Amino acid sequence: MTSSVAQTAADRLIRAAGPADGVPSVLLMFGELALKGRKRSSFAAVLQRNLRRALRGAGAIELQRRGSSFAVVTTAESLARVLEVTTELPGFSVVQPALRLEPSVAHASRAAVEVVRDWPARSFAVRARRREKSFPVTSMEVARLVGAAVKNELGLAVDLTNPEVELHVDAYARELFVSVDRLRGAGGLPVGSSGRALVLLSGGIDSPVAAYRMMKRGLRCDFVHFSGQPLTGPESAYKAYALVARLNRFQGRSRLFVVPFGMAQRLLAT
Repeated sequence: MTSSVAQTAADRLIRAAGPADGVPSVLLMFGELALKGRKRSSFAAVLQRNLRRALRGAGAIELQRRGSSFAVVTTAESLARVLEVTTELPGFSVVQPALRLEPSVAHASRAAVEVVRDWPARSFAVRARRREKSFPVTSMEVARLVGAAVKNELGLAVDLTNPEVELHVDAYARELFVSVDRLRGAGGLPVGSSGRALVLLSGGIDSPVAAYRMMKRGLRCDFVHFSGQPLTGPESAYKAYALVARLNRFQGRSRLFVVPFGMAQRLLAT
């Protein structure tokens, strides 16, 4: 089941996709990874591998690397699911549902109008970034032209300091992205970039929370649970399996080792 935040953002973008002639996409911005200097490329490779794994079965059509970000092209039917998956994946600070367009200011202006049309806002701002210098129009000029189109079509006031809605335009040489929602990502480092760990899973809340925090620091976690079997029932093992299944959403391919410790406990107690 997709989260309400992801579903709302997806629905808002899908309504604009048809009139704007845009393709539903998701822009994923690096978090701490952008600060890694010479090691950034190796961290990015780990993150890309994790992203490909997470997107299996989610309905993604295409995955592209864009400098300090990734662009995921998807469909209207799969957009909400892709948003949910990517907001949970450690390594991304911002997740933006966006429309991918032809690289022209005219396309950006039309998409911006459609994206903002249903927003209950009275003021807006355009934040434009020319990501590749081969795009022929400067960031400031893109913002001015797109802002003029929105103002003339919808009658909204321009407020660059405290707008009620912000439009984001990311311009590349061969494509252009327009977005309005910016969802918070999980942040941290990509799982697997800092080694491996074995987590003792007791069945309480402390150990899975600690495991999740270690995952966000780049550790890939496997799990071990000591069960009271055969002197007790399998309930604690079932709970451990359920916890690992939940944690697996953040890293994939998690392993759980269940150790039947009941007889050893009896010997230790006597």
